[in-house]
Amino acid sequence: MGDSLMLSVDYVSETPIRQPRIAFVLKAHDGVPILHVNNRYLPSPPLPSAVTSGTIRCDLGIVPLTAGRYVIDLYFGDHGEDTHVVEHAFAFEVIERDLWGSGQVPPSEVSSLWWPTNFSFLASQDQRIDDLSGKPLHSSCS
Repeated sequence: MGDSLMLSVDYVSETPIRQPRIAFVLKAHDGVPILHVNNRYLPSPPLPSAVTSGTIRCDLGIVPLTAGRYVIDLYFGDHGEDTHVVEHAFAFEVIERDLWGSGQVPPSEVSSLWWPTNFSFLASQDQRIDDLSGKPLHSSCS
C-alpha cells in the first residue's frame, strides 16, 4: 500500500505503427473496474516515423489501493482502434501496511481505494479545541 505503480509494455507489430495506443483497466479481484488509463485521450504526438516495435511506459504514480489482489486488462492498438486485447494480462497483490503510523489500516472490504486527503477541524468563535499535544488552541472566525 502507498507505493507507486508503473506499467511497461514491449510490443512488436507486423504492421508499422505511427501512433501506438495503450490502455489499462485495473480491476479488483471480483472483476469490478477501478481505474482506466489510456493514452488515446491525452495529447500524444505521433512518432517521427512508423515503427514495428518499441516500449510504452505508463507511470501512474501512487495509486491508493487497499490490500488485496488486482488484475489488469491490456488494450493495444494504433491511433483509433484496439488491435489486441489481453484480459487478465497480469495480476498483483497489494500488501497491507500502516501508512500513517496510526496503528490502523484502511479496510479493503469497504473500498478498493483509500484516498490521500487533508482534514481540517474548525470551531465556532466561542469554542476551544485542543491539538494532539493537549495544548489548548483558540480559534477565531473572520
